[in-house]
Amino acid sequence: MKLISTILVLCALTSFAQTEQSKQCSISKNGVYYSPIDSVSHIYIRFSEGDTVLTTSSDIDYDLATKYVVSQNSDYLMNGKFQVNERRCLIRLKAKNQYGKVKMDGIISDDKLIMTVINKSDNTSKDFVFNFYPEI
Repeated sequence: MKLISTILVLCALTSFAQTEQSKQCSISKNGVYYSPIDSVSHIYIRFSEGDTVLTTSSDIDYDLATKYVVSQNSDYLMNGKFQVNERRCLIRLKAKNQYGKVKMDGIISDDKLIMTVINKSDNTSKDFVFNFYPEI
């Protein structure tokens, strides 16, 4: 009887640990992720259903970005796809528009993304830490 109780407890703990890890390795879709480029501008990323992503750089504030970086404005933003490896907490996205292409690879850490952003036009890269700003 003790063996069965121990097995049930271990199964419950394993299930809880996987749920906790899944929460930590997921991205939010009800707002934007942002990271400063310089003292004025930010990179914004919005994830959507169907593994689609929108991204842009701008000097607008976070609240306005939640209203501007949306699918209705996709003609003015970089559009692409993203993939999340929940087992390893990794994320990858590729986006483009008529002016260029970008690739971002990184890790998910709670509500932050730590990503290397690669500008495919000139093959330069830089590391950024993105925080999440929810829609209000």
